[in-house]
Amino acid sequence: MSENIQSLLKQTEAFRSLTDNEIEKIAEMASTHKIEKDQRLFKEGEAAADLWVLAGGKIDLRFELPARETTKAQTISTLAEKSILGWSSLIPPYKYKLSAYCASGECELVRINGKQLIDYLKENPEPGYRVMTAMISVVGNRFENLQATADASPIAKA
Repeated sequence: MSENIQSLLKQTEAFRSLTDNEIEKIAEMASTHKIEKDQRLFKEGEAAADLWVLAGGKIDLRFELPARETTKAQTISTLAEKSILGWSSLIPPYKYKLSAYCASGECELVRINGKQLIDYLKENPEPGYRVMTAMISVVGNRFENLQATADASPIAKA
C-alpha cells in the first residue's frame, strides 16, 4: 500500500515537486482511510491533527450552522481525487476551518499525521518550502474559485 500512497502523493499539487526519497518519507507518516456517503471526515472547529489526500470519490467542504443539521446546501466547495484537505493541520491554531463530508458512494483518503509532517518539514527546509509554497497555492486557488462562485451567484432580495 505504501507504493500506492507514494504514487498518489506524487500526483497531488502539494507534493508534486518532491523527490522520490522525500515522497517516501512522507508516505511513512501516512495511512489509508475510507468513509461512506454523507459521513463526516472532520468537523469545523475540531483540532486539526491530520492532512488528507483524496484518493477516490468526492468530498464536500461545508460550513456548520449553529443548532442545525448540516446539509448539502451548506457546501461551499466539492473536491475531487488528488485534492488536499485539512491544511489547517499545518498552520496554527490547528483547527479545521470547514467540515468535510463524503459526497460520493465512498471516499478513499490518505491520512498524513500533521505533527509528523510539520516536524519533517522543519527538519528539511528545502522540501518544506516547496510543500508550503504549494499549499499556499492550493488555498489561494480555492479562495479564488469561491470568489468566482459568489460573484456568479444572484443576490437574494429581501
